[in-house]
Amino acid sequence: MAGHKGRSRFGVHMQFDPCHNCRVKKESNGSAKAPVRGAASRPRVLLADREAIFLFGLRAILEPKNCFEIVGEVATSQELLTRLSIHKPRILLMGFRLLCGRDALGLAPEIQKRSPDTAIIVLLPGNSVLLTGRILTAGVRGILARSARIEALLPTIEKVMGGQVFVDPELSISRPRPDSTAGQVDPGVLTSRELEVLRLFGMEKSYKDIASQLGLSIKTVGAHREHIKTKLNLGSSHAFFLVAKAYVLWEASGVDYLI
Repeated sequence: MAGHKGRSRFGVHMQFDPCHNCRVKKESNGSAKAPVRGAASRPRVLLADREAIFLFGLRAILEPKNCFEIVGEVATSQELLTRLSIHKPRILLMGFRLLCGRDALGLAPEIQKRSPDTAIIVLLPGNSVLLTGRILTAGVRGILARSARIEALLPTIEKVMGGQVFVDPELSISRPRPDSTAGQVDPGVLTSRELEVLRLFGMEKSYKDIASQLGLSIKTVGAHREHIKTKLNLGSSHAFFLVAKAYVLWEASGVDYLI
């Protein structure tokens, strides 16, 4: 994977390795010798995803560069938090959802608490723009599409390690939903409390049950529902309940669009 290229003032081509911004002299015939680093000098990277084949792919991309120390591959949130506490990695590359149901949005605050210096890069499915804003607000430093080209991974890590916040252009552009008549439904515009209310309505809970569970009045639950309808441009109660049920299914399935 190519890094940034330039010419020194002595006429020798230099290649900037996306890992750690290290320089490698490049001869006129195009050959270059990768720098050899000890494990202690390489940034630690922890990989987390619910799909074993995806973890294998990430390791296969990163290991040959000899720029990172891969400290583990995990599939569950419990494994992730355990490895995080032990290794304190510089970079955490993780899928949005892990096994056992927890996702990056819910895990990010706990990750930051356990390892404040760990920069989180989340790999989102497809061309989804759902929750992008909320994930960044939670403290994630980079968001990359799972469908991104292999060549995009190292530059993303480089930007994040350099202190930048990076969002894959594929995920920063709202795309129309097929067969849609009401526009794209994006729960990223809802507050955490509104998402809780939407989820509980989707689970077919009553106003009374929701009020009791969240410690709210029935009137406040109704106000949240109206705010959700306004934000998502839902013109009827029927449309609201369809979206609420679809949201519950979406949380479990990882599909890009709600309906």
